[in-house]
Amino acid sequence: MTAQDLQQQKEDQLKASHLPVEPMDPYKTGRKRDKFVDEVEKLAKFMEGFEKPSCSGPTPLDTMWKVGS
Repeated sequence: MTAQDLQQQKEDQLKASHLPVEPMDPYKTGRKRDKFVDEVEKLAKFMEGFEKPSCSGPTPLDTMWKVGS
């Protein structure tokens, strides 16, 4: 056998040893999906808070932006 034949044999064995892996949906179960939706809703409410004007006028985001500048 030549070196090329040995290399080809190794590659064939390597391909045969790796079975294809089926992708898994992490949110297939209802509990995980519900928890994900709850976390996204919490984040959305948190982010909305940055855009609501405060009693003094500017939004919290505007206030943070001006202090950081």
